[in-house]
Amino acid sequence: MEGLNPEDPASLQYLGVAITEARVRIGLSDQRSLDLIHFSGKTLVESERLALDEQLARAELAVEGIDGYDPQEFQDIEQASSELFNALISDIDQKDRVFRRLRRMRSLKMGALAGVTGVTAGLLIQEAHALASGGLAGAGEGVGQTVDRMSLIKGLFGDSQEVDVQGPEAEAHREFFDGGLHRKAVAVKLPEGFHLVNNRPGEQFGWDITGPDGKSVLEKVDWDKWQEIVANDKKTYHEHHIQEGQLGLGWDSQGNLDWESRNALRLAGFDLTQDKLRFYENVTQSVEVSRTPQEFINAHPEQFTRVHRQLWYNNDTPGIYDQNELKLWWGGQNATGMDKDGNYVFNVAHMAPEGSYHGGSSTDAQHLIAEGKMSLALSMTKGTQGEVFMVPVDANGNAVINADSYVGRSLFENRGGHARFVGAYAEAVQEMSKNPDGSQDIRMLATVVGDNDPKSAADVIEKTVQERHQHFMTELALREANPPTEIPPVLPIYSRRGLENLRESSGGGGYYGGSEYYVGGGGAEQRRAVPFARELETNPDADIDANESARRYLRSIGLRRFFKATMMDVSLHVGERNKRNMAANPKVVVMIPAAAHQEGKNIYRTLEQYANQKDVDFDDFEVVVFANAPKRGRDGKKVKLDSTIDEIERFQKEHPEVKVRFVKRRLDPRETRIGWIRKALTDAVISDLLSRKVDLNEILLISNDADSQWINPKYIKTIIDKAAAEPKTDGFLGFIDWGYDAYKAHPETLAATRLMQMMEAYLRIKTKGVGSSGANFAFRPGIYTAVGGYQTLDKGEDVMLGRMIRGARSGASTRRPIGFLGRSSEVTSSARRALANLLESGGAPITQWHGIFSPYDALRTTDFDLRDFDFDNVGAVADLIERTERMLNETLDVYKSDLSDSEVPLYRMGRITQYDPEALRNIERFLTVIGLTPRWQSDGSFRIVDATRMLANLRRWQARH
Repeated sequence: MEGLNPEDPASLQYLGVAITEARVRIGLSDQRSLDLIHFSGKTLVESERLALDEQLARAELAVEGIDGYDPQEFQDIEQASSELFNALISDIDQKDRVFRRLRRMRSLKMGALAGVTGVTAGLLIQEAHALASGGLAGAGEGVGQTVDRMSLIKGLFGDSQEVDVQGPEAEAHREFFDGGLHRKAVAVKLPEGFHLVNNRPGEQFGWDITGPDGKSVLEKVDWDKWQEIVANDKKTYHEHHIQEGQLGLGWDSQGNLDWESRNALRLAGFDLTQDKLRFYENVTQSVEVSRTPQEFINAHPEQFTRVHRQLWYNNDTPGIYDQNELKLWWGGQNATGMDKDGNYVFNVAHMAPEGSYHGGSSTDAQHLIAEGKMSLALSMTKGTQGEVFMVPVDANGNAVINADSYVGRSLFENRGGHARFVGAYAEAVQEMSKNPDGSQDIRMLATVVGDNDPKSAADVIEKTVQERHQHFMTELALREANPPTEIPPVLPIYSRRGLENLRESSGGGGYYGGSEYYVGGGGAEQRRAVPFARELETNPDADIDANESARRYLRSIGLRRFFKATMMDVSLHVGERNKRNMAANPKVVVMIPAAAHQEGKNIYRTLEQYANQKDVDFDDFEVVVFANAPKRGRDGKKVKLDSTIDEIERFQKEHPEVKVRFVKRRLDPRETRIGWIRKALTDAVISDLLSRKVDLNEILLISNDADSQWINPKYIKTIIDKAAAEPKTDGFLGFIDWGYDAYKAHPETLAATRLMQMMEAYLRIKTKGVGSSGANFAFRPGIYTAVGGYQTLDKGEDVMLGRMIRGARSGASTRRPIGFLGRSSEVTSSARRALANLLESGGAPITQWHGIFSPYDALRTTDFDLRDFDFDNVGAVADLIERTERMLNETLDVYKSDLSDSEVPLYRMGRITQYDPEALRNIERFLTVIGLTPRWQSDGSFRIVDATRMLANLRRWQARH
């Protein structure tokens, strides 16, 4: 970098070659899990690799910072990258083949000799090292105070010396204390004779651990080593509160011993482990629910009065309303029916004293008002006239209905500044005697007839919910008195291992272009490398610490700008509105990539689906939209944004209850791929959650699309409940359907889609495997970061993620890679790709993903002019049957490789035998459900013999929807 001359083409070319080689070697090293980079020593790999990443990032920034820099001029560098990559791959594969042959020939002959020779030589070298080392005890030495480990021979056959700490360890005890300055309660588990003490009450670092001698265990810390540890600590957020003469433990906000305390206790001779202790607490919360009028009456009978109507003061003129019957008027400001506070007001002050009588009975309306014996009886519906809501009439003749009450919101409307009664009846009534059963006798003076169209409205109820809390139990155990035994080195026989890649399953077809990806494949998949949760490589059932895995993952990709693997330079905290739209402690985060230049007609409707979610608190989830658009179009001109961002902001304003945030970004050409976009969004969300100190072990990420036409109102609740019920499942595939408008216009797509869905359900059961989808997939952050996130940066990234999750858990007995959520998780997505596929080539919906996915995809804005299919058109129906037959056969062709070992269709005695009998029975059952009678052909396809029931089914479906 020091010799870079921006004016010298040769200098720039040299830098370009260096960047190219570094890019390719880093990428190939990560892909093949081998080193193509020379490091100074094995202990320096991590630091030197980080330095390399930093230098590479600086070099690329320097190139982009040159005046007049044009990315098009560096296309030859990209070509050179591809050529170098292919050359290295070819060389590695060739050498692997040679070494595999050599190893096969020599392995049996040399195996036994290698083992004996390698172990023997290693033992001799270890004993020689013990003689020269003060910290390693050999076979002929005693175990002194300065010895911290033993050789293998010493450990197996040497003398043993134990240090008695007040006898054998008794049953460990637990000591709890309230968090105090900490947000979580804390628990510690100590050996016998040790106690947690509060030496300085009220101080943040006032706690300590004392040993059997009553002294602080921290007094045993080697302060010279301690100073070295503190000096090498680069984390600025660590509080360095422990030093010689100043002892005290500290805890972080989660109830863990902080970094300084853990390290000090280790130096004092303790081993630390930690467990979570969970408990549940019943908490009463005020929750808003939507109730119909009848539901409200049932839920709140105490607010309604059962009435018996004795008579109506009609002034002995039935059917003619001429006196007080007409004087139930709107009150409020200027007789609008609304007061200055927006409450609804009826008024009876104008009623005449002699204007209410019937037969021999009469009443003085003004006297009733003065004595408080007149009320307004509100009937919500005609069917509930016997249960009325009574509103007292005050001394001024006003009956005031609070606009914020359920009755105010359900029975009244503000139409242009005037009140409108939409209930059944509003009656001015005289309250008579109460009956023993609690009902009230009333007599009516006047009635206003409403629209009898009351609205559902929000009702506030008290709800008892279980809140989950957790302690962190930190266990301290004294390190063994005997030093640990060191395993001797085993000298390798071969100078080089083969560079063979982990084998991956292959196959074709399936829901998203690869059936083995989606349903788990026909055979056992090989274990995949899990770069950021190594415990899975030896134990597929292992738990993953999602927080630690995420930190490793994000550190590893933070500086690799060439791969553009993350959008770490884009903050999700954009503007005050986005900050307000964060859930305090979300259970799920929905992630939606949206083309900011093409989703203006779709994004608001998609976001509305989250506002319609039922039985879930809006604080339980948040939605993050990545509004992206390419910088320039194919013509080189700047791409214009449509209304997508405006629509997102409109939704934020109109639905503040839904926590929706968005990030907007213009993309370089190599970033405009759906795989890169999903990866960038997911990585940024994980980084954001970590920065907010959200426990990633307690959260799910959901991948959705921007063109969802309908989402089941129980969608979020289903995912939360399923994840809680199946804590050992890493991901959950939701049910996907496509737009009903497309089905009604092209019924053949409905038939072909239903066959595809039934085949997928069958294969999920048959293979006991479930895959993934970008449109409807929930997964835990731990498994995502463990496998390295999205790997395919073009289309198919969603399918590959599921494949990697299954590969990481291959062989697990207690873990389930991916589960299926069922119909309550349904997302109805736009059928635009299926329609385009049908109209362009007559292809079945299952082949819609074979096309090219592009940031300039015109399908997002295409108007297909959909109109309901005419089942009375005989010619159109004949074409429909022909198209359906072709599309169903095309669908089955995709699945043949999953259902048969034979590539050649076999036909015998009028039946197709390519499929195994069980598969054939299910296929014929599926066709029967659709309404078809098939006849199998010798080429493995079928002809429709009778489509009568199918046409009837499709016609009925169109009419219902």
